[in-house]
Amino acid sequence: KHFPGDLNGLLFLGDIKYLNNEWLDAIFYYYRCLNIDSNNFHANLALAKSLVKINDFEEAINILKYILRNNTNNYDLIFNLGFSYYNIEKYNDANKYLTQALLLNPEAYITYYYLGLSYSKQKLYKQALDALKKCVFLNSSFGLAHYELGKIYDLVSNNDLAIQHYKLARKNESFDDLNYRLGHIYYNNSLFIEAMNPLKDYIVNHLKDWETLEILGETLMNIERYPEA
Repeated sequence: KHFPGDLNGLLFLGDIKYLNNEWLDAIFYYYRCLNIDSNNFHANLALAKSLVKINDFEEAINILKYILRNNTNNYDLIFNLGFSYYNIEKYNDANKYLTQALLLNPEAYITYYYLGLSYSKQKLYKQALDALKKCVFLNSSFGLAHYELGKIYDLVSNNDLAIQHYKLARKNESFDDLNYRLGHIYYNNSLFIEAMNPLKDYIVNHLKDWETLEILGETLMNIERYPEA
């Protein structure tokens, strides 16, 4: 109020809004910072990260590329650049910057995760497997990476490894595609008891998926739960 030109005060206010997930309010304060000092690194980076949160990836990339010229060793900057390119489906650029980010912080499991996703989108499954395996090595409870590994093993018909990773994914995650894939692969391998719960969890949200309803019915018959079947 008394010192409207105090850059630090505006930065702190922006950071508070950012930490409270109030992205638009955070953007307002960071823009005010940049009106005072257009080259302020913290304000530019924080503004770009806020834009990423509201899915304005193109504008975030413009800001990140601008400050990258003088800040080539900042993990946060380079990761967000790679993440933004991934989200606009420019996977070669995403690979480039995510790999650079890993050189700065090789213990960042989330970077390996998005690098794996980017490779998968390009159907570079060997590279995707390498990245995702490194992700779960660093964070074995990260269910989404196990899910992606399961999908790749499912694709190449390695049922044992697909089931293993889908099961690990379900320890911390439960969503429709995971439940569908795990339930079906159990069913296709005649593991009817194991298939029951993921199929039930899936079908609750997809009562008009007649094919999966029939599979669930046959699963219940095979384990002699006839009233449910």
